[in-house]
Amino acid sequence: MRGRRRISTGSDPAGGSGRAGEGATLRQPFPRFLAALCFGAFAKIRPEKTDRYGRTVARVECRGKDASAEQARAGMAWFYVRYGTDASIQALEGLAKVSRAGLWSDPQPVAPWDWRTAKRAAARR
Repeated sequence: MRGRRRISTGSDPAGGSGRAGEGATLRQPFPRFLAALCFGAFAKIRPEKTDRYGRTVARVECRGKDASAEQARAGMAWFYVRYGTDASIQALEGLAKVSRAGLWSDPQPVAPWDWRTAKRAAARR
C-alpha cells in the first residue's frame, strides 16, 4: 500500500503538541516508540477511510499488536475525540493519564489540534 497514511483513532504529539511556545513535548520519543514496535516487522494495515487530505486512515498492527492501542497505553498519542470511534483506545488513554505515562507526565500537555490552532492564530498576528 503506497501513499500517505494516518493511523486511526489518534493524533501523535510529534506533529507539534506540547506546551504553548515549546513545540512538541514528545517529538523524539514518539517516533522511537512507534519504530520499536514496527521497524523491521511486517505491518498489517486495515484501511478504514480516506481523510480530507487524501490520506488513508488505517488501523495498523505490528508483531500482533495494535499500534493505536500501544501508543495510547504508553501515553504516546492522544485519542482524537472528534474522529475516534474506538472506545477501548480512549480507555487506554485514560489509564495512561492516571499513571502519568508519556505525554501525560507533562503537567500541562496541549492537544495537537489545540497547538496547531494556536500556531495558526499566532502566524496571523
